[in-house]
Amino acid sequence: DSLTTLTAQDMQTYLHYKGYLQAQIIPQRSPRKKKMQVSYYAIPGPRYYVDTVNLYSPDPEVNRLLQLDQEESFFRSGEPLDLSRFAQEKTRITTHMRNSGFAEFYQTQIGELELDTFQMKEKANVYITVYPPFGDSLHQQFYIGEIEVYQDYSIDKNNIVSDTTIAGLHFFLTERGFIVNSATLRKAIYLRPGELFSQENY
Repeated sequence: DSLTTLTAQDMQTYLHYKGYLQAQIIPQRSPRKKKMQVSYYAIPGPRYYVDTVNLYSPDPEVNRLLQLDQEESFFRSGEPLDLSRFAQEKTRITTHMRNSGFAEFYQTQIGELELDTFQMKEKANVYITVYPPFGDSLHQQFYIGEIEVYQDYSIDKNNIVSDTTIAGLHFFLTERGFIVNSATLRKAIYLRPGELFSQENY
């Protein structure tokens, strides 16, 4: 009996995630000799659709970036409400923040998904809030500092005999000199000193 009830709850939760917020699952048991036949009846009710999507952060710079990138949200006005997209949305926001200099941004700083279904019939307003890190009022943006490239690297660094800077990248050389052409290495390195940190470039 407990498994029957849990199964009904899981079915109901699944329908809620797919936008059927008033869905009910009713299990019906039919004993047959020493066996029990169970039928599940789904009463889905109306499906809810996304009306507006609201992204917000009390941090002005984070809030600005959220508004600029809002069109990329997995929640779109007019589409069926699908709560399972929230995990994708958190990943998207985290990636966007880390590519915008916020190297220490984590998904835990994104609050729970909030819905307002009272404004319009069978419509839902979606609210997502990005909170500041614990113990601080603002998120910190990071810039790329020095970039050091060790060719023919040895852990004790005793084989380093000279160094040179090429287009802002600091190359450490061994007695063999450049093993790989410096211009080739520079093209392969996407980070540049002074630029905002980008997880993608890293």
